[in-house]
Amino acid sequence: MVRGGYARRVGLVSRPPIMTGRLLPSVFLVAVLAPAPAAPAGSGCTAPRSYCTAAPNSVHPTGSFLSHQGSTSVGWDDFALVAVHLPADEVAVFFCGPTRLEVPFGDGFRCVGAPAWRLGPEDTGPSGVVVRELDVAAGPGPGAAFSPGSTWHFQLWYADPRGRGGSGFNLSDGLEVRWCP
Repeated sequence: MVRGGYARRVGLVSRPPIMTGRLLPSVFLVAVLAPAPAAPAGSGCTAPRSYCTAAPNSVHPTGSFLSHQGSTSVGWDDFALVAVHLPADEVAVFFCGPTRLEVPFGDGFRCVGAPAWRLGPEDTGPSGVVVRELDVAAGPGPGAAFSPGSTWHFQLWYADPRGRGGSGFNLSDGLEVRWCP
């Protein structure tokens, strides 16, 4: 787990990390952007898609959003979630589930439906960025698996005590991931 910093995985020398989705702050891109590895031949791997609404927070007018690094290949097991535009030094929790929705919650919108699994606490650190490497082979928790052909939805809940809506917390947009072999 990388807390409020940049992900650097040992063992990915032959497959450098990639960054897709929306543009990230240039200082962050310098740390993680590299040529994209080719998807396994005939795998049907597709890029994750953003969905749902990210509401404004105390540090950015469009709120926090998710992107990713690595492949959606279960076999490669090199996927990481990346969240940006977060309040510095606050607690955050990634969560995921197989269903999606969009309902008001806190100062934002909940984008992941039930059932949902928490992926553990994070710290946004001084940069307001969180990177979470997933153990794709292990899945999110008991009774759930990131298996080829399955679609999962990810989101980040984070504390925002100075947020515009007054609830003290907000959520990122959602990221839909279709796992491939």
